[in-house]
Amino acid sequence: MPTQIDLEYARRFRAEARRRFGEDIEEVRLFGSRARGDARPDSDLDLFVLLRSRDRAMRWELMGLAWDIADAMDLPYAPSPHVMSRERFDRLVTLQRRLARDILEEGVAV
Repeated sequence: MPTQIDLEYARRFRAEARRRFGEDIEEVRLFGSRARGDARPDSDLDLFVLLRSRDRAMRWELMGLAWDIADAMDLPYAPSPHVMSRERFDRLVTLQRRLARDILEEGVAV
């Protein structure tokens, strides 16, 4: 289970991402060790962001936003944003890639 600070970080990220990009932000989830509750102090925070579009500039801006919010909150570990289009994510699911499986199985929607 994610900590309160992990959830607060993800909620702030989601709110700002939706403010900037509206309905292009389809979904935001925490996943990985912080979502499972078995993170070490130096573990990163895996953040999955699902987009309706394939806009590359938007992806880069969202990755920067993840770091900006982490800095503003003085997060004691690094965010690891995984930003992808619905098309790409569906392809990873079809190919049974571990990243997609981890997001689906352990992801915590925010």
